[in-house]
Amino acid sequence: MIEIDPNNLELTKILIENEKLAIEKSKMKWYISATIIPLLAIIFTIFFSIYTQQQNEKNMFQIKAAEIIFNSKDDYEAKDKITILKQIFPDKLPKDFSKSFKPYPFDSYEVNSKKDLLKLLTADHNKNKEIILNWKKAFPGDLWVNDLIEK
Repeated sequence: MIEIDPNNLELTKILIENEKLAIEKSKMKWYISATIIPLLAIIFTIFFSIYTQQQNEKNMFQIKAAEIIFNSKDDYEAKDKITILKQIFPDKLPKDFSKSFKPYPFDSYEVNSKKDLLKLLTADHNKNKEIILNWKKAFPGDLWVNDLIEK
């Protein structure tokens, strides 16, 4: 508290004005703090929401890509789909996305070709020998067909 000196009234007025200025500065700091802190919180929330949305979009895209690939009838079709997706969306998939999948260890070609031959054999029992011989001519690399020929 300022003591009022009747002899030096001007000095007292100056001291009172200085205190008023100090109070106004304090009010201004509180006002700025009360305004800026919520504003910063809003800005942070907006940026976090945008980041989260982008991550969700990226994850959903990769899940959909995996779903498309897993709906393939065989490993070769899956490999082709991976290659196509990588060509269409080069920036949306990881760099090694198409290189990391190798269908060859799971080689389902042999299984699929056996299924196809089995369908042909069950369709017409009278022509089984002819079907097997024609298959051997068409696919000489399918050595397993030799096991079907009656000895």
